[in-house]
Order: sequence, then C-alpha cells, then structure tokens
Amino acid sequence: MKTTRSLVLLAILAVAPNASAQSRQPWSVQGSGLYTAQDLGGNAGTVGGVGFEAQARRTFPRWSVGAGAQYSTHSSGGDELGLLGVFLEPRLVLGVSAGPFAPYLAGRLVYLRGSLTSDVLDGEGSSSGFAIGGGAGLIYPLTRTVNFDVGGAILHQSLGNMTLAANEIEFPSFFGYVIKAGLSIGFEGGGSSAFRLIRR
Repeated sequence: MKTTRSLVLLAILAVAPNASAQSRQPWSVQGSGLYTAQDLGGNAGTVGGVGFEAQARRTFPRWSVGAGAQYSTHSSGGDELGLLGVFLEPRLVLGVSAGPFAPYLAGRLVYLRGSLTSDVLDGEGSSSGFAIGGGAGLIYPLTRTVNFDVGGAILHQSLGNMTLAANEIEFPSFFGYVIKAGLSIGFEGGGSSAFRLIRR
C-alpha cells in the first residue's frame, strides 16, 4: 500500500512542473461561452442566461493578467436584461496539477452597463455599475499554443436605478454566478528572459 501511494505521489510530482495554468506564451487571446445565473431577488428571483467573453492576456511565470469584454442576456416573462461589461482579471497559478489539468485562481473587476427591455412596462432603460468577484478554473493543453479553459466565478454586482416609461426601476446589489468554457491561443511575442527560462 505504501508503495502504491509513493508511486502516485511521484507521478503527481513528475507532472506538476510541466503543467501550466496559463498559456506557455507571453501573450494570448481567449474566447469563451458563458452560462450565468443572476440572483435579482424579489419577484424576479434567479434568472439564467447565456453570453460570451473575449480577452487578451499577458503571462508571467506564476501569474497573469487579462483584460476584455463580456456580454450576457437574461429573460424573465416579458423582461430582458442585457449585461455588458469591461473587465480586468488577474490569475494566480497554484503550482499543482491533476493529471494534464492545471488549476488557477482568478479575481475579476468589472465596469457594467445594464440594459432592460420590458414588454410589461413597454419601455427601455439602462444604467451603469460595477462588479467584483473571483473564482477558479482549469487549463487543459490541446497543443503548445492552444489551451482549453473551463472555470466558474461568483460576482457581487450593482447597477443604478433605471427609468422605463416614466417608471423608476430599482436595482439592489445582486450576485451573479458564471460557468465558462473556451479556448486560448498563445503568441510568442517578446517575453522576458525569466519567462523563457521556465517555459516548457
């Protein structure tokens, strides 16, 4: 039994140094599909929706930072809420692995623009706000430059009040839950010498 545990431990340690929870290249672009659930509270409750995001990322040995845009739509009855955001996302590599999968932790700060269309009130309105949160994900390398990325996050969001057909709609702060999956493509660019030394 001890021999089996030792072999498993050695196998994990052998894989871990080669796993990278980010692109092997200094620069990368990423596109992902999203499933989101917005806990709007009150009569609206939790409203699901779909969307997408795109980002560019700069990678360093143990962390990386990305910037990009996200969009999702959420329908309930005759109402439809669209959320457009511009975000900054730092990531921290955990330095462990589960076979070919490499995990990371991520934070996210978002400038939000919400647009609400209501058939009930026969009107449209919009407002701005912010979101902050974090999550985790896994990277699976498909090739040297292409990775499959899957992850999830929880965001605390706030939007200002909206006016629809002379009716003021109050948006209290609410939580959003996101599951995403997509591909990242790396580019060599001008990486630092420190990065080139550890790149596999």
